Amino acid sequence: MVQMEKTRCRISQFLGMAVLAAGCVTHGQQSGTGSAEFDAASVKVSAPTPGGFSAWFRGGPGTPTPTKLDFHNASMTMLVARAYGVPSYLVMGPDWLKFEKYEIAARVAAGATPDEFREMLRNLLMERFRLQAHRETREIEVYALTVLKAGVKFKAHSEKTADEPKRKDGTTDEEGYPEVNGRGLAIANGRVRLRAENAALDELVSVLSSDLNAAVHDHTGLAGRYDYELKWGLRLDAGSREPDPAPDLFAALESQLGLRLEKRKEPNEVVVVDHAEKAPAGN
Repeated sequence: MVQMEKTRCRISQFLGMAVLAAGCVTHGQQSGTGSAEFDAASVKVSAPTPGGFSAWFRGGPGTPTPTKLDFHNASMTMLVARAYGVPSYLVMGPDWLKFEKYEIAARVAAGATPDEFREMLRNLLMERFRLQAHRETREIEVYALTVLKAGVKFKAHSEKTADEPKRKDGTTDEEGYPEVNGRGLAIANGRVRLRAENAALDELVSVLSSDLNAAVHDHTGLAGRYDYELKWGLRLDAGSREPDPAPDLFAALESQLGLRLEKRKEPNEVVVVDHAEKAPAGN
């Protein structure tokens, strides 16, 4: 993960895709199972981009441009992930799915729901790329979140006192971590602060999954709601130098929260791409 400029976002915004995926999985659903279609769509292979590339997605239901959809330099993995409402690390298939890039521009019917949007995208992929995909449960490498023997270092939620000092958003503390007033997540100059109030651990699990780009399974057994704070440093480019490096996510979890991440092989639902063409059919 490259060093990022200062930004501020609420947990619900930061999780975006993770929360969306958790709420929209339809077991057994295949590509192109309905009649929902975009009003119009253009699909092209991306032009070569020497020296690297940027990929982005914008538009669709729930965004400022709900009737306009744009994918730029999107891999087939990214497209399938969006179409099935899962993170990209849960899309399985041949390696080329990650490396071939595409441009998609489409008009979305006014009032379309997120479920209808995903059905439109599945149908488009089936029509233009002959996509065939299915869901199944496989044993994959995941991170298991567990409690250290000494126990957790955070407490169950309690109401804050009226005289608790307020933190000012957009500023940093003496260690360079961005301040967060209330509940949220902020990133500044490669350092991250996550503050949770009255939060279940599934929110922390989603943040960890997003940062690690991998499935995280909660094995803590903690079912309550908690207040906690976590500070860590982003993974920087090779060769980057930081005179006072922040702890990585793994070390921060152990020292600040009393939690540990361990790699394991465990069952997890995935989307398997059985077939897809590299070259899209004509518009």
